[in-house]
Amino acid sequence: MSTSQTAPPRLPVTVEPPPQRPPAGHLRRWALLLPVGVFVVTVGLRLFHLRTSYDVFLDESIYSRISAGAATDGRLVFGNYPFYLHGPLSFYLQAFVIRVFGIGGTAIDVIERLRVFNVLVAGGVAVLVYAIVRTITRPRWGLLGAALFACDPFIVSFDSRLFIETLATFWVLLGFYLLLPMAVEPVTASGTSVPPKRYGRAVAGGFAFGLALLTKETSAPLYVLPLLVCIVRGGPLRRGTAATSLGTALVTYSPYPVIAVLTGGGYQFSYQKFGGIERMLGIIQATGYNRPGVPSLLSRVTANLGTFGMTYVLIALGGCAGVWLYRNGSARQRWIAMWVFGAFLELAFQIAQGTIEEQMFYYLVVPSIVAVASTAPLLLARFGTKPLRVLAVAVVVAIAGFDLITWVGSHTGRDTAMANAVGWMQSHAPADSRVAPLADGIQFLLPDYRLEFNPEAGEVSPSMLQASHSQFVVTSSLQAEQGYSAASPALLAWLGTHARRRFASTGATAGTVVVWELPGALPDELPPGPEPLVPRAPISVGAPTYKD
Repeated sequence: MSTSQTAPPRLPVTVEPPPQRPPAGHLRRWALLLPVGVFVVTVGLRLFHLRTSYDVFLDESIYSRISAGAATDGRLVFGNYPFYLHGPLSFYLQAFVIRVFGIGGTAIDVIERLRVFNVLVAGGVAVLVYAIVRTITRPRWGLLGAALFACDPFIVSFDSRLFIETLATFWVLLGFYLLLPMAVEPVTASGTSVPPKRYGRAVAGGFAFGLALLTKETSAPLYVLPLLVCIVRGGPLRRGTAATSLGTALVTYSPYPVIAVLTGGGYQFSYQKFGGIERMLGIIQATGYNRPGVPSLLSRVTANLGTFGMTYVLIALGGCAGVWLYRNGSARQRWIAMWVFGAFLELAFQIAQGTIEEQMFYYLVVPSIVAVASTAPLLLARFGTKPLRVLAVAVVVAIAGFDLITWVGSHTGRDTAMANAVGWMQSHAPADSRVAPLADGIQFLLPDYRLEFNPEAGEVSPSMLQASHSQFVVTSSLQAEQGYSAASPALLAWLGTHARRRFASTGATAGTVVVWELPGALPDELPPGPEPLVPRAPISVGAPTYKD
């Protein structure tokens, strides 16, 4: 008896389709949209209530005046002399903006409109932060770096004013980004190949560094030190690449002093540049936190913890990240770490010996952000335990929350004390009034008045004030407390007893700015407004004129 086995029925085979990759065009669109989004968000955060979030600062009143003069006759002049203290590039770019868009009006009008130019440059910096971190790691970490830059309260406050550091940092970032593919591992004994020499990219990177030098020479340690180290050590950039970039930067800068000499400004160029070097080395302490009689840097750091606390955290993390990248990272990551070291070395010297000013920390915060965003994915990949990931998320959330609260406070409040005082003067003080501008910076905003004192020339006493026959006195409480104005706290107390307080406005930048009327200088009753007594004064070229 035979048995037959019947084969089981064959079931249809289901094959899982391979995962579909997005088409190349889709990837290209995303690659374009991400930096565009970074730019828009960065610019938008700074433009919101730009005119009222940050009061007019001394440097802005000087830089806008120089740029306005360049827009008029093409010369960089401040007072009776050509201006060579800083490089010319930022002033000529601002002069171009003034001419193209027809910017005019009062000094404050020009400052507020030129701030938009600096905000747009900041958007470019954010895109370069994204591009550098993305090149080293992945796009999402590039977005983290860009977000840290876009929201950091210290960075936002300086981008929203006419500080030269924003433009200088843009060129520095562009130079490091262009040279990033040139960073290679050393050739091993087995003959590991390296990418071919591309001196065109080395020249382009050096040209960007040269533009940074033409913007502000204090940026030089950020890229000159790393290039010199590469020339000595042969890595992470080849000696030839580093030498080509450094040479190109110097060649890019060289026409500037040559033109100054050929146009008769050789003496002033050398005088102002050597004066700047002496200030940077600390031989002359004319400004900054190392100047005798002013609050220390530590006291200012402590006072600003509520605003810039997370900026300090980023700086600390950036220093640690730079060390880790240099010891454990690839050639590209070591190239970025050398930028971090250059920034820390420059700031360490300035704090210990040189002229340290708050805006110089801009050079340190940006590379710290790049280093932190570049190091985070590497650490998570190597030590990717759950507690570490939770800690990383907690740190990001804490920084984001702190920065958001700070941004809301700054951009929904009003910091316009100095601008308000200028507006009151223009509406209530007759033209050609004698004014003692003892709030440093306001002297550049009152071109229609006879200025009796230069607030940078030294402290003014009550007897000097009486002898000047000044009709109005403008003071800043915060400048007086910090030793940055010609009005001491004792003089403010004297004015409170002997002068008439006509106007006062309080803000974060200048404290309480007061317009005082000295007795006997004017009739008891002045027209209260609102009709202005003088037309809105247009910005004038050069430094203010003081009474002899």
